[in-house]
Amino acid sequence: MVSQTNERALENCIETSLIQGSRYEKGNPADFDREFAIDREKFWRFLETTQPKELDKLRDREDSSKRSLRQKSKRAAMDDAYMLKVIAAALPEPSQNLEPSCQ
Repeated sequence: MVSQTNERALENCIETSLIQGSRYEKGNPADFDREFAIDREKFWRFLETTQPKELDKLRDREDSSKRSLRQKSKRAAMDDAYMLKVIAAALPEPSQNLEPSCQ
């Protein structure tokens, strides 16, 4: 029997040993977030399993932050609409003569 002593064979051996001998799970490359260097699916599952109360607190805080941003956004839109009304009221009527007088 020919021995497979290349890098891929070693990787397969290590992976098989980890999966069969412990709670290691083979990941899906699509779940890996390169920016944060974590497997997002496994990360959230870990938090939900080990720290559900703390995770709920974070979710509540995130929801209140989003709510606050929505309220500020609505206020800004109302302020914009008000300013447009003020500017429109200050403009001369369309029937008025808008020709500049440079004499």
